[in-house]
Formats: sequence, structure tokens, C-alpha cells
Amino acid sequence: VPANTRTTAEFNDGKVTGTGGCNNYFGSYSVNGNQIMISEVAATMKACPQPIMTLEQAYFKALQAAATFKITGDTLELMNSAGKTTLKFQASQPVSLTTTRWVATGVNNGKNAVVSVASGTEITAIFGTDGKLSGSAGCNSYNAGFQTSGTNIQISQPAATMKACAQAVMQQEQAYLTALPNAATYTIRDDTMELRDAS
Repeated sequence: VPANTRTTAEFNDGKVTGTGGCNNYFGSYSVNGNQIMISEVAATMKACPQPIMTLEQAYFKALQAAATFKITGDTLELMNSAGKTTLKFQASQPVSLTTTRWVATGVNNGKNAVVSVASGTEITAIFGTDGKLSGSAGCNSYNAGFQTSGTNIQISQPAATMKACAQAVMQQEQAYLTALPNAATYTIRDDTMELRDAS
């Protein structure tokens, strides 16, 4: 798998989910001894550069062709019906909300679009075990309170310092600070967290 591209699979309770390198996918699976059957997977419809899309299609095809598996240490291999290894995975430890320094990769700009964080800026979020959220909004430091229940989350209106930065950075910061208290749910997959509003 090329650098900066992640393909993942999480097998849990008959459901398989993950990312194919560009799109998130989901499907179902069943296991009998070392035999495995994975249903046709459904995926989101994002477009990425062609090499990643080619990799993703090959990945989905190999996933659905899996017939047997073996686990050696922290390595999972999936083999097709001819016994040939088609996919190899390394186990990764899941991260949790409160033991991670989160660095934003995308922010909803308030116009129903999630845009990449501007080059040269860093937005961070640290969810403390004491219910306090702090970090950098790109220019200013901020803090807020938060509560969770299962995958539901409530974040109070953040308070921020009053530094002035370039106009584009300030607009991004405002969008981020506006998005935080709108968060209603969070999901963590591998080392990626998504906050979503109630809709």
C-alpha cells in the first residue's frame, strides 16, 4: 500500500467496515473455522487520484474473494479459494477520544462542505478525562466543556484568545469554533475521528 494511503478492515459481530484507501466501506462476513466469506461491500462515492482508485478497486475485489484466513502474531492474511494470499493486514491499536491529541484534517466551512485545513495551519483538539476540551483553532487557543454518552457528544460554546491572524486563517478558525458546539455524535475508526451534527 503506497505511503500516505490507508486500507483498513475492522471485523466485528458479523460486520466488516473500514477504508479502501479513498472511500469508507461496509459489508458482512461469516467465519467457520479458518474459512471466511465476505459479502459484496458497499462504499461511499468519493473520487481520489487514479492510482488510489485502482488500488481501492483491487482491494475490494480481493476482500470479496477471501475464502480462508490465518493470524500469525499481529498479522492477518486472507487467502482466495486457490490458497493464494490476496491481502495482508497488520493489527493496529484503536485510539480513544480522551487519550489522543487530535489534529484536524477537514472542517465544515458552514456551506455544507468539509474543506481541508489550510496549509501552514494546525487545528488541534485534546479531550481531557475531566470533561474539558482544549487546543488550537489555527490562530487562537480555545477551551470548552464536553460530555459524552455512548457515541453522542455535547460540546459547550468554546472560549478563545483574541489574537489576529491572516483573514483566511480567521475564517477557518471561525468555521471550526462554530462547528464544535454543533457536534452531536462522534465516531473513531483507526486513528481518524469524525464529529457530525444531529442531521
